[in-house]
Amino acid sequence: MATEKQIEANRRNARSSTGPKTAAGKASSSRNALKHGVLSKHAVSQYEDKEEYEALLQQLIADLEPDAAIECVLVERLATLFWREKRLAESEANQIDRLHAEALAFPLADLGRDHGFKSQYLIGRYQGMLGRQARETLHDLHHMKQQRLALIEQAPRGMLTINSAFLRARRSPWCPSSEHLAQLAA
Repeated sequence: MATEKQIEANRRNARSSTGPKTAAGKASSSRNALKHGVLSKHAVSQYEDKEEYEALLQQLIADLEPDAAIECVLVERLATLFWREKRLAESEANQIDRLHAEALAFPLADLGRDHGFKSQYLIGRYQGMLGRQARETLHDLHHMKQQRLALIEQAPRGMLTINSAFLRARRSPWCPSSEHLAQLAA
């Protein structure tokens, strides 16, 4: 239990340490806890190739052909999940390299049996989480497409004529076109 004197000292210290003031300082401190980026708010970090992510997103759009806004959101979510899985694999490889370098640099040091185990365990948990989320997203996307196609099939004959050119022409603004992605990259 803290004494009154300690509590008062903590309050005085808290008043003088208010964190970064400038935009650059705030941006820098927002990345303080970045280790692997799996839980990041941003799909692509400033150190990653945004064009590579956009190419992945465009390929998924071409492969999965989303038409409704919700389908486009699910495809974008899938791209983000795949991107994070890639980021996690790179983080794992870097960590293994670092552990090997430590073992070579300190051959006689007892690094312990569990050295690096906790972070490897955490990486495994994140890999499982991302894999499950990707499977669920693919399942949801497939289910949405089936529902949409079932509605089209239930429409009376002659009442509804759908062709792919029409669908592409009315594609939701949630589905980024290659022109839109080129604007983002610029």
